[in-house]
Amino acid sequence: MSRKQLAEVLQLLQGNQTKTVFEGRVLILKILEGCLSDTKRIAESLTSSGENSECHTVLQWCHHHVVSNREYFIPSTHTSGDETPTLGNTRNTRSPQEELLSFAFTRWFLLKMIWLQSKPECAGLHDKCQKISVELLQVIKWGDLFSFSQLLTELIYTIAELVKINENLYNGDVGSTLQRFSVDEETVKRSLKDPVKDEGETETDIITIPSLDIFTVEECESLQMNLTKVLLSLCDDLDLVGNPLCDVVWGAMCCHLEFYDIEMKIESLRVIEKLLLAGLPQIHIHDYFIACLSALVELLCEGCKEAESRERQELEERTAQVLLSVCLADKKPLAPSHLSDFQHQNILQKMCRHIQQHGFHNLVTVAMAMSLSDLLSHCLEALTVAGPSEGETKHIKDQVFSVLLQEVGKNTRSQYLVRPLVILLMSDIKQAYSGLTDTSVTMAVDKTDTAPSQFKRKRKADEQPTQQKAKPPHRYLRLKSKIKKLISSLKDPNQDKHAEILEGIHTALKVISVGVMTSFEASYNHKKILPEDASSVLLWLQHDLVESVLDTWKLTLQYSHHWNPDELNVNTLSIVRSIVAVLDTQEWTDHEDTMCWMLSLPWLLNDPSWMDLKPVESKTVSKISQEISDKLDNEVRCECLRGLSLLPKEVSPQWRVHVYRQACTDSDTEVKIAAVQCLPMLLVHLGPNANHLVHDLLLPMVNTTDSVTQEALVSIAGILACVICRKAVLRKERNKFGLVEHSRKIQCLSCDNLLDKHENASSKERPKLVDPNMFSPFLNLIGRHNTQVKLKLINCSLERIFGHIGVRSNNSSTIQMLKTCMSLIQDPDFGVREQFSKIIGSMVGEGNSDSNQLIVRTLKETLESARVQQNIRLQQTVILTIAQIGRVAEDELLLVVIISLLENMLSKVQLIAAIAYQQLKSVAKYKKTKTQNLFLNSRQQICKFLVTAMLDSQKSNAGRSADEILRDVADVLDFRDCKSFLKAAGKCMIPQLVSTASSEASSLIKMIATILDLPSRMKLLLENIKYVFAYLVCFCQRSEMERAIIFLQNETDLELAQLLRMNFQVVHQELLLYLSTHYNQVFNGLRHLSTYDHNYTGPRDIKTSEQMADYLQPRLLGVIAFFDFQLLNASTPLSDKKLTMESLTAIIKLMGKKHIGTIRHKVIGTLRIGLQFTDREFIEIICQAWNCFVKSLELPFLGQMMSQIIATLLPLLEHLPKQVAEIINFIIVDKRYQVYTEKLFVLGSLFTLYKFSKCYFVS
Repeated sequence: MSRKQLAEVLQLLQGNQTKTVFEGRVLILKILEGCLSDTKRIAESLTSSGENSECHTVLQWCHHHVVSNREYFIPSTHTSGDETPTLGNTRNTRSPQEELLSFAFTRWFLLKMIWLQSKPECAGLHDKCQKISVELLQVIKWGDLFSFSQLLTELIYTIAELVKINENLYNGDVGSTLQRFSVDEETVKRSLKDPVKDEGETETDIITIPSLDIFTVEECESLQMNLTKVLLSLCDDLDLVGNPLCDVVWGAMCCHLEFYDIEMKIESLRVIEKLLLAGLPQIHIHDYFIACLSALVELLCEGCKEAESRERQELEERTAQVLLSVCLADKKPLAPSHLSDFQHQNILQKMCRHIQQHGFHNLVTVAMAMSLSDLLSHCLEALTVAGPSEGETKHIKDQVFSVLLQEVGKNTRSQYLVRPLVILLMSDIKQAYSGLTDTSVTMAVDKTDTAPSQFKRKRKADEQPTQQKAKPPHRYLRLKSKIKKLISSLKDPNQDKHAEILEGIHTALKVISVGVMTSFEASYNHKKILPEDASSVLLWLQHDLVESVLDTWKLTLQYSHHWNPDELNVNTLSIVRSIVAVLDTQEWTDHEDTMCWMLSLPWLLNDPSWMDLKPVESKTVSKISQEISDKLDNEVRCECLRGLSLLPKEVSPQWRVHVYRQACTDSDTEVKIAAVQCLPMLLVHLGPNANHLVHDLLLPMVNTTDSVTQEALVSIAGILACVICRKAVLRKERNKFGLVEHSRKIQCLSCDNLLDKHENASSKERPKLVDPNMFSPFLNLIGRHNTQVKLKLINCSLERIFGHIGVRSNNSSTIQMLKTCMSLIQDPDFGVREQFSKIIGSMVGEGNSDSNQLIVRTLKETLESARVQQNIRLQQTVILTIAQIGRVAEDELLLVVIISLLENMLSKVQLIAAIAYQQLKSVAKYKKTKTQNLFLNSRQQICKFLVTAMLDSQKSNAGRSADEILRDVADVLDFRDCKSFLKAAGKCMIPQLVSTASSEASSLIKMIATILDLPSRMKLLLENIKYVFAYLVCFCQRSEMERAIIFLQNETDLELAQLLRMNFQVVHQELLLYLSTHYNQVFNGLRHLSTYDHNYTGPRDIKTSEQMADYLQPRLLGVIAFFDFQLLNASTPLSDKKLTMESLTAIIKLMGKKHIGTIRHKVIGTLRIGLQFTDREFIEIICQAWNCFVKSLELPFLGQMMSQIIATLLPLLEHLPKQVAEIINFIIVDKRYQVYTEKLFVLGSLFTLYKFSKCYFVS
């Protein structure tokens, strides 16, 4: 670029204050034409200036315009007015001519970027050109999907054509010019001129259209590479172009894998990985794709020696990811295509051929070996179903098994062989045991291979002479043979591959044990294969085999002085892991003592006495320990600790505890952490007598300042509580492939809700609670202000600890622990507070206990403090915590939660209001109910909160108005509108408003009347006078009641007597509903009502219950009928029905024998209604009512109704036998037997049942 052109460009850039789209396009064109048209000058600029070249500056400027000035490239949508146009009219608002011109300029600009990417000499600009191309296409996608799909189609066809051109160039043919992204020169010129202005000929009339000339291999591959990278960013949009074009992409990418260099292969694998997210390619592409993948795997297994190590590693990682993606895509149940059985077989054969020829040792990444193993495993699992080609399938499986077995003992890392070998072994086991019964099967084993001690625990099975013998599976025998062969080769004095052979033994042992355990354990995707008699792992890992392996390990360790430290640690680690694999089966041999000293090698020199560890050849053991103890690294020592924790109780317990003491005080943190993590497993095996180790070993470590050790301590504290309370059991774990892994997981019968009937039965005798002083030091780590420690404690331990300590008000330690934990709700870290909120439910006690009051008080104080400080995030987590409490809370605590959430829902802060709304809904959803039902069960208290909130709103005239509050509460409580809510809540709200006797209450009553479509406040008050009077009598003080009555009279212009006499009977009924809970208040209220009753002729000043009964006698049938309605009404909440039944009992007591006998049949009818309910608490209430009724009847009436009453009560025997027996005994036994003897024959078998009840319940 000349100085003159450079000056012009700088002037244009500095004067970049364009006013129109056309001026902006002209500016882009001038700069691109001036700076990026001559490849020779571009190359010189890049060579001399690098990233400081003006070419980079120009592209950066272009990228800025693509992002910020999209109207240069896509036509803007014009709409009239501010209204939003409909979807169908959006495109029509654009002028067709404007669209044509805009996309002409866009295609020219995109063509310019692609032309630059085709020039190898412009390689320094390629990344920026790719970024601009992708950004531009994304801009077009959001503006016009049709144009975007057109350009994406052209991009795909360009890549496909480049594949053909490349092939021609390699064959010696001449290149060609791509006719893609073509654009008309005249149309581009018109896109630069404003049609409104009449412009003559300008310098923009001279414009060049780039030509995509591909005449060299370098140009072709440069453009291929860059367009593939662009396509990679657009893979998510390929569904816009349909399956045919996707097939073109698949074909091109497969060609790249087959013919191109490693860099192109890597980029193509990235694209294929994205394509596989949508599923496998179409069926006609499967074979070519499999062939390309197979060739790529072969290349990697050969070693790919021409590539650099970095390229090899990246190629393996990308290939590994594609192989895994193939497995996942083939497993998708609703995918458009799947691999056929023939293709599964083809993959197995091809991969086995590569492994047989080259093995795994040339692979540089573990990921590649693992993914190749996963592909083999997937194909083997897909072929497990028997079919017409079963014979061919078995042959292929045998071939795969032979090839993989050949690899065992050849690599120092062969764990990736375990899964496919286990699948093959299980397939063989299934075939061997199919058709044999579950109770009469044993495995036929060679007599020379079986020691008598092996079957001591199976003597009963051995004595059965008619057992069927299952022939040992062929692949199992080959595995055994392989182990023996590896043992023999290890004894060779010239052997130099000890690490590979030891790893091979470990792999073979693991395959057998995992295969047997998985075959016996049924799961969702694995059926139980092995019968009970053949389920023991040690039946398959036979006594002489285990003994031979142990002898070999011992001889190998004696040879260890010939190894360098690295070899020593690798070999010892293989031995230790093999021992752990055997111990993890939790089936004991006679060789645990030998395993123990091998696992103790790192510590044997520290204490020459060895305590209760008594190895057979102590001198040999001592010599081995002297040679290798100091050379073993931390990885070996940590694995040894794990193995020592798995040994049974009787194997050197003192020595193992001694080792753990040393490990817990070790100077190396890694060993110390391993000891902490393994200690729960050690305690499981040593039993409750070892619980002191928590005090001796762990609690002194709590004072450490090392955060990693602190994390380890708090992570195991919870499971320690489960172990110490003797609720812990060991469970086999399955990995993500459904195989039973070696590691046993400690689970809790209580905390993990295990359903094992046998274990649950045995666990009933175990104590639930543990000493809180043992675990309170762990909670003191909360005060160390380490976020990660707190999160570990919350996520791993707190729920379990509080599940076993039992927070009790009479135990200061548990209360102090609760206080310590509640400080987490004020933690400065949001993540800590959020996680703590999820487990707060485990700390909630029963009822209104001191612990619950402490929790509620802390939350209220924290919430109030957060409001004052305007700390929104803290308020958010407190609300989340309150909601979590609501999930487990009942009765009063649940009411506190609901009201607190409602209060926060009315917050001025929209975020807090929204969270509270959502959390209240979630509480109801968790309880499998609706918020409306939560309201109905606590209607009185919730309405009181609502009335208070509305009154405060009226007084302050700030924040939400009263009608807004009412609307929001109605909405969250699942009411259709305010009117329907007030119909349900009015009976509670109106009395509470009247009790306040204020002008604000008068306004709210008027608002409620308007919402309910009532003509006036007076009408509303008259309709609710029965509720108002009952509320004032029961819930208000005398002075408050007097003010409310005056207010009521002023609002209605009627005297109280007039108001009450309008619904005199109904007022009595509503008042009597509260007789059980507010006896004295109701009595006084009834006495007051009697003064207004002109029909009552008794004493005006009623003082005794007999006088009150006489007053109520004329109204009693109406009251009972009203109670029937309450009990039968489906909309009446259960809490109100309980109140009704309790008040019925109180009425029966009040009326006494004098009046109850006359309405006995009516009362029995009401009591029978109560028998329809199944709620436990309600059944107890109804039983009390029956008891009261029976004792309130005179003897003649009781004799007449005896059989009827007993027959009615018999269904209650199942639920409350003691209480029902008490009623029946009163009727028949208590000195009244002679009165009803002639009636007993009516009972028949019922009386027999009664005598059974009497014998069972009466002392």
